[in-house]
Amino acid sequence: MISKIPDSEKEILLYFDNPKYAVKNGHVAELDLSNRNLAGNHLNLLNLEKLEKLNLMKNNLTFLPDSIGKIKNLQSLDLSCNNLTYIPEFFSNFENLQSLDLSGNNLTYLPEIFSHLNCLKFLDLSGNNITILPEWFQKLENLEKLNLMKNNLTFLPDSISKFNNLQSLDLSKNNITFLPEWFQKLENLEILNLSENNLTYLPEIFSNLQNLKFLDLSGNNLTFLPEWFQKLENLEILNLSKNNLIYLADFSSNLQNLKSLDLSGNNLAYLPEMVSNLGNLHSLNLSKNKITYLPKWFQKLKKLEKLNLMKNNLTFLPEWFQKLEKLEILNLAHNKIMFFPNWLQNFKYLKKIVINNNNPISLTLNFPKIEFINNNQN
Repeated sequence: MISKIPDSEKEILLYFDNPKYAVKNGHVAELDLSNRNLAGNHLNLLNLEKLEKLNLMKNNLTFLPDSIGKIKNLQSLDLSCNNLTYIPEFFSNFENLQSLDLSGNNLTYLPEIFSHLNCLKFLDLSGNNITILPEWFQKLENLEKLNLMKNNLTFLPDSISKFNNLQSLDLSKNNITFLPEWFQKLENLEILNLSENNLTYLPEIFSNLQNLKFLDLSGNNLTFLPEWFQKLENLEILNLSKNNLIYLADFSSNLQNLKSLDLSGNNLAYLPEMVSNLGNLHSLNLSKNKITYLPKWFQKLKKLEKLNLMKNNLTFLPEWFQKLEKLEILNLAHNKIMFFPNWLQNFKYLKKIVINNNNPISLTLNFPKIEFINNNQN
């Protein structure tokens, strides 16, 4: 049943076969028209002038009708997963817009009318074909979250350095080869994703980003981590997987807040003792490296809950390993371990253990209450 709203608004809801909507002060304030295979000329929204939130995700829109430009109270607009190639002039009317999602379209550039969106806090441009960010981009100075994932960016203009309120920045899956000097100005960043680019080193200016809590550098060409990395002392999640790391400098001295560390898919043959400083680590992924043994200091990681050692060159588990009492998930698959000690059954919190592709000589383990995976068991 349609709420008590003006007849003109009821007609629109009926036309779209009663979509999801919300009413505020007697008018439709939120409207969800996502995933309806709409064509632009079907979108006559002229009578929804009080609309604040509009979702047009997953339609086949190639253009936007002028009627949308009349909705000047819009605060949130989702146009993701369409086939838009340009932004119409009426976008300059959306002076109250705070959230705009244009991800998954076919945009190649951003027109200057964008610069009128001074209230924008969230902007998602991921999955387009944007190659450059224009200078006027700096006028979006209230941005808090910016997603530029999966475009064709090769460098970053200093216009981004003006975003003093920026807390989350996603630049993953581009072709960025270096980080410019101005990057150090993004002091309020808490989330930074630079995965799947072409970075070969990290400049020391990076150490100024001391509010970072989440950092993803996976899928680059980094060969080492510099010592200044320890200045990022608020880090909680760090992903360094799929690089070419051979060794780790003493980057962990001050990273006492780190809870998750992913070093999988590198060329590490051993782990330096400084990793033992990460006393609050809950999750550690060391899979797909060249590790042959686990050093005794490893037992200091007493808060570990998830440990992935898959696809290394381990041949045995030392007895001190059982001191990792908090373990819940343990992956030892694809190593060269011939004997699995019975004390593995004693882990109080263990929920899952994977040991396939080790070819043990004998296996007498019994885990009645644990998910036990041994696909090559004879």
